[in-house]
Amino acid sequence: MAEVQFSLGKALYDLKRHDQARARFQKALALTDTETAAKSQFYVGETLLAEGNPREALKAYLRVVALWSAYKEWAAAAQFEIGKCYQNLDKANDAREAFQAVIDKYGDTKWAAPAREQLKQ
Repeated sequence: MAEVQFSLGKALYDLKRHDQARARFQKALALTDTETAAKSQFYVGETLLAEGNPREALKAYLRVVALWSAYKEWAAAAQFEIGKCYQNLDKANDAREAFQAVIDKYGDTKWAAPAREQLKQ
């Protein structure tokens, strides 16, 4: 059931219906503590960021890292987005630390290369 809620949320997200998508992702979160929860929480952050709310998105991404670090790809993606949120909030030092954390903790994921690129800027 949680995966169904996630899939519905993702479809709504792709249609840019962010409020409705977020509601589905939150329903999925209430139903499971598996990888589906990790990706649902990640997409809660994505909906908030898409709506121009980096402060709330940051909180959502921090939850992914804190609660679902076992799901490395989702935790790495969230850690990268944490850096992007800090950039949007004009917190350059925090952004650099977040990108460095991607490299240090998730260096074997696809998120390490973009994090390195961010650190070069």
